[in-house]
Amino acid sequence: MHLSASLELDDLDMEHTPYSPTAAYSRPKLALVAHARWLADQAPQPQPDAVSLHPGVISTSLLHAMFDIGGASVTHGAHNIVRAALSTDRWDGQYLDEERPEQPNPATLDPEFRTRLLEQTFQLIQNATDGHRDPG
Repeated sequence: MHLSASLELDDLDMEHTPYSPTAAYSRPKLALVAHARWLADQAPQPQPDAVSLHPGVISTSLLHAMFDIGGASVTHGAHNIVRAALSTDRWDGQYLDEERPEQPNPATLDPEFRTRLLEQTFQLIQNATDGHRDPG
């Protein structure tokens, strides 16, 4: 889903973007792929390895609510995740489609996009926590 997503960095909370369930689902997927890339390229030492992974089209209630398709078993999706986690390969922020490295959405390859996404995300978190601090 991240491949078809677009993300307006000045509107992460979708206040000015028409809402659709598909956009609300795919935008965070795009952000997660971009964040894995950022971790691999920019995280401070000790630099973690990072990978983003599409486990497959898995038969879940969310899938059935959004699309009229079947999907693979949850076990199939879990197998893809466990295989990546246990691999001795260094992923360096790659995107895996099930178990195959694939080209991610081009926005995720843009260092400026990744940095701005991180900054905007931190700003949203800061704004949310400032409004919920215990005054005592």
